[in-house]
Amino acid sequence: MTDHQKPIKLITKYEEITSRPRFIEKAVLDDSVSDGVKLQDLAGYYLLKNKVKCGISSCGTQHQKGYLAVLSNGSEIILGHNCGKKYFGITFDEKENQYKHLRENVRQYVLIKETYENLERLEATYNLVINKSGRLTYVEIKNAVKAFQGDAFDYWMRQIIGREVSALGVIKREEFKSQDEIDAEKLMSNGRHRRISSTRRKVVAEIKNYDLIAKWHEADNLRDYFWRIHREIKNPDHMSTEQVKSLSKKMRNYDQNLRLLKEFCEGGNKLFTKDNLLQLRELFTKHSEILKVESFAEKFA
Repeated sequence: MTDHQKPIKLITKYEEITSRPRFIEKAVLDDSVSDGVKLQDLAGYYLLKNKVKCGISSCGTQHQKGYLAVLSNGSEIILGHNCGKKYFGITFDEKENQYKHLRENVRQYVLIKETYENLERLEATYNLVINKSGRLTYVEIKNAVKAFQGDAFDYWMRQIIGREVSALGVIKREEFKSQDEIDAEKLMSNGRHRRISSTRRKVVAEIKNYDLIAKWHEADNLRDYFWRIHREIKNPDHMSTEQVKSLSKKMRNYDQNLRLLKEFCEGGNKLFTKDNLLQLRELFTKHSEILKVESFAEKFA
C-alpha cells in the first residue's frame, strides 16, 4: 500500500502535511494533454488554524480548509475545498461519499475547538446566570425551595398548601353566592331541572412562579450538566475521535440548557419575594400559622 493510500485522520496541523514523503507545495496541472499531471484522488481533509496556499500553481489562494489530493504522478498537494471543481470540474463525489464520517468529524472538531477556545467566556456567562439573575443566587433559591418544602411550615400547614394551592399557584376560597346570582343562574337554565349550587370558588390569590417548587429538581439537573461539561471540555487535539464525538453530542443542548437555567433563576427571584409569599396567609386562620407564613416571607423582604 502506498503512503497516500493509507487512511488518515483529520489533519489539523500543517506539519502533518509537509512531513508526508510525497507532499509538494505546488504543482502545474494540465488536463489538456494525455500525459499531463492530473488530480487523481483524495487522501484526506485538512482544517488549519492559519490559512495556507493552495497547491494548484494557477490558484495560489490561501485556504483554511480543503483536501489533501493525490496527483496522477503519485505526488500529493493541498487544494482548497472548492478548487478541484473550480479549476478542473472535478468534485470527487464518490470519494466524498466515502468521507462523510470524516466530514462529520471535522464539524465536531470545529465545535469542540471553538468551545475550548471560548471556555473562559462560557464559564463567565454561566456564573452570571446562577449568581446575577436577580437578588437571589441559584444556591439561595435552592435553599429557599428546600425550606419551603421542609421546616418553614409544620406538617399540617404543608398538607393544606399542597391541597389548596394549584400547580400554578392559584388559591381559591369557597364563598356564598348572592341571591341575585342564584336567581340569574335559575333564569339561564331555561326551566331545566339543574341543581344550583349556593357557593362558588373564587380566586383570592395567585402566587407567581409557584410551579418552580415542584420542578426545582430539573434546575439541579441543569446545573449538574454544566458542572460536568465544563470539566470535560478540552483541546480536541488531545482527545480521541470517540471523545470528541461524545462531547459534541452533549454540547448540542448547551445553549438551550443555559436558557432554561436562567429561566429557573429568574423565576425563583419572582417566587421568593415577601409580597408574593404573604399570599399564603389566605389559607390559614390560626394566628400561629399566619405568623409562620409572615416569618418565612420576611426573609425575602
